[in-house]
Amino acid sequence: TGARETLTLTLRLTGDRPPGGLLTNTVEASALPNEPYVDDNVATVTIPISGLPAVYLPVISKGFVLAPDLVIERVIATGNQVQVVIQNQGDVAVPDAEDYEFWVDLYVNPSHKPGYNETWETMGCQGAAWGITWSGSPYSPPDPRRRALPLEPGEMFTLTTRDDYYWWPGEGIDWPLEPGASVYAQIDSANAATSYGAMLEDHEISGGPHNNTSDPPTSVQGVGTGLLSGGTKEIGPEPDVSRTSLPERP
Repeated sequence: TGARETLTLTLRLTGDRPPGGLLTNTVEASALPNEPYVDDNVATVTIPISGLPAVYLPVISKGFVLAPDLVIERVIATGNQVQVVIQNQGDVAVPDAEDYEFWVDLYVNPSHKPGYNETWETMGCQGAAWGITWSGSPYSPPDPRRRALPLEPGEMFTLTTRDDYYWWPGEGIDWPLEPGASVYAQIDSANAATSYGAMLEDHEISGGPHNNTSDPPTSVQGVGTGLLSGGTKEIGPEPDVSRTSLPERP
């Protein structure tokens, strides 16, 4: 989750402009070691000379976009409780808006690292989910200090099993978790209508690698504290996805 760096470079060019015809300017950037995309390192612009007051230079843009980028910062798992810390490492906030609601999935002993739209129910394993809703949803915490949205650039938010945003009626975990069990989490984990999650993130726009799933998996440590096996917590009526803008789960 390293910080992004911005470099501004100013070039001043002098020379004689031809009296007419076309002028072609080309700019080329040297490829970085192990760069996966090398066919976009050259840009060219051709303009007619006659009558133009200025000469334009080409620009190379290396996949820079302004969008949220959601990641799992860490997962802490004990026998009776799991905490998932999510972070927006993008350049802009995830707004507190209906169109930006998303799921966070928790997987217990899945067969492989979950990928795009592989919710825990589709993996043949135990699991659960949090539905991150905007402040206008009936399932958003009434206290603004306990809300996940807006999630500003660099900001983190902690999700806990059977706490705020937890989709507890759909829980599929046999508590307590066994020590040593493998636990994954994925943020923005479900939207069957697309090849990514509910939100178009910067790595999806620029064609970067999928970075929404925790890696490596977290190992359950001991029994810990939290709700005991068979314990309950009264948190309100059963959630109804139709009353939110959360994408349907597969």
